[in-house]
Amino acid sequence: MKTIQPLILGALFLTAAAGAAAPGLRLADVFDDHMVLQREQAVKVWGKAEAGRQVTVSFAGKTTSVTAESDGSWLLELPPMPANAEGRELAASCGSERAAIQDVLVGDVWLLGGQSNMQMPLWWRNDGMERVEGKRLALHTDHDWLRIMTVPQRATRDPQDGFPKDETGPNDEVYGRWFVSQAEHPAISTFSSLGYYIGVKLHENVGVPIGLVDTSWGGTLASLWCSREQLEQTPEAADVLAEWDAKVAEWTPERAQKQYELDLADWEQRVEAAKAAKAKRMPKQPALGIDPQFDKYHPAGCFNAMILPIRPLAIRGVMFFQGENNVFDQTRIFEPTFRGVIDSWRNAFGRQDLPFCMFQIAGWGPKYTELGDTKIVHIQEAQKAVHLSRPDTGFVVTADHTHSDIHPLRKKPLADRAVRWALAEVYGQKDVTWGDPVVAGTERKGGRILLHFRTPGGEKLHLRSMPMGFVLGEDGTSAAVETSARNPEMPVAELPTGFAIAGNDRKFVPAQAEVVDGTTVAVWADSVSEPAAVRYAWSPRGFFTLYTESGLPAGPFRTDDWDYLTPILEKEKKAREEKLRKRAAEAKARNAVK
Repeated sequence: MKTIQPLILGALFLTAAAGAAAPGLRLADVFDDHMVLQREQAVKVWGKAEAGRQVTVSFAGKTTSVTAESDGSWLLELPPMPANAEGRELAASCGSERAAIQDVLVGDVWLLGGQSNMQMPLWWRNDGMERVEGKRLALHTDHDWLRIMTVPQRATRDPQDGFPKDETGPNDEVYGRWFVSQAEHPAISTFSSLGYYIGVKLHENVGVPIGLVDTSWGGTLASLWCSREQLEQTPEAADVLAEWDAKVAEWTPERAQKQYELDLADWEQRVEAAKAAKAKRMPKQPALGIDPQFDKYHPAGCFNAMILPIRPLAIRGVMFFQGENNVFDQTRIFEPTFRGVIDSWRNAFGRQDLPFCMFQIAGWGPKYTELGDTKIVHIQEAQKAVHLSRPDTGFVVTADHTHSDIHPLRKKPLADRAVRWALAEVYGQKDVTWGDPVVAGTERKGGRILLHFRTPGGEKLHLRSMPMGFVLGEDGTSAAVETSARNPEMPVAELPTGFAIAGNDRKFVPAQAEVVDGTTVAVWADSVSEPAAVRYAWSPRGFFTLYTESGLPAGPFRTDDWDYLTPILEKEKKAREEKLRKRAAEAKARNAVK
């Protein structure tokens, strides 16, 4: 197998599927041994052949033919089929040419997308497991009914028809092939932990083969997963598009080399200065810039190279976990571009009702905190708004499973919540509730604000006696932090509720809370006699106490519409400008000495 290189040198093309003996007839790259076809839907099969030739595809006793177009492309549909766990052959023929794949099942195919919290592999930091070199999985993952594929992580300015196969990543990821889930195979150990648990839980409940296609890529922005057309229809994305269009127009290998040489010379001077100052950290060495057409952060780049090549694929739905990187970049335009992801994928797959489940990002930080405006809560709030604005979408709160870094460790509980949505909304199981409590109205009564909730299935609310992430200490009167936060033990009587309250002065203070009936919560603070607004879990890493009776958490929310984001962004802008001024002054001083 070839190893993926960081620089893409050219366009991607359809490659021969497993078992294809001749170069003329080809199945699209997503077709491979061990794959799962979507049950109960017309199944599109496509590929390449000699123009004008008839192509015939046979599977499970069904045969369909079509004539290849002038460019050699062909696409046909097999009729809907019931689930079947028997591995069978899917074969395409064109005259004497034949391309076939083996051990093909029929079940439900789910598309996984997003960034590192979806990509995070089973071997990395699984529930209660640690990475062990050599034998990476102790977890039982031998499931013949679970089939997985990871799409190569690529970005291109131009739309692509296919992707490379038989390549590996830096941690033995296997791209572009379908695999049967097996504990000892690197394909499953490097596969999405969250996706794996989703697949297992789905199979437990619906009993059919499950196919998982992972298109996630750590560190990506929402705008990378939108189509170019969608971004052009999004006014908020105009500056981003203009910036990257300019980069593409201006880039040449010669300019890139010249800039690299300048950056390298400056870096060498900064290293000498750092050594003289006995600095603990040395400046990072610059790298030669690649053609921005293939840059990971090119708008629509991931959509073009990772989604469009599989767009005819029949799938049951999408599970999408992204937003963390928009905390650092393109924060202001996250909501419209995140909405654009859903619209782009639905347009690509030709289904405006395509089920799309989004995972709300969790907060992170070294300590649990009660209060604190942050860009994290802006992203969380925007994700909720997008969910409410788009039908046929699911929503999973993850923030009660926070961690000191950006990746919540426990993926299984999050998978369980996502599958509850799928069972209720996609599979039509009436006895399953999903979602999160949402404030449907507020009422001020004396010094209290009453929050009237709309809850999943009308479930009653309850407040945990101890916030998520805390356990009773050995003395029985204090609470210890369960996870790796640096908070000291707290007296049980002083445990935060997660709620904060403010008057018209907009100064929030920790608040008390109680459930006054099944779906109404009263919030108050003795120091706020005339409350105007309530916030809950509104901080980088908040306290979570409010749940439904079946364990569904309330996510971060607020009842005010006060602008807190602009001051944060302005402060960051000033800090960046100051850093650039300082950097320029240091360079000038070094050149003067030289």
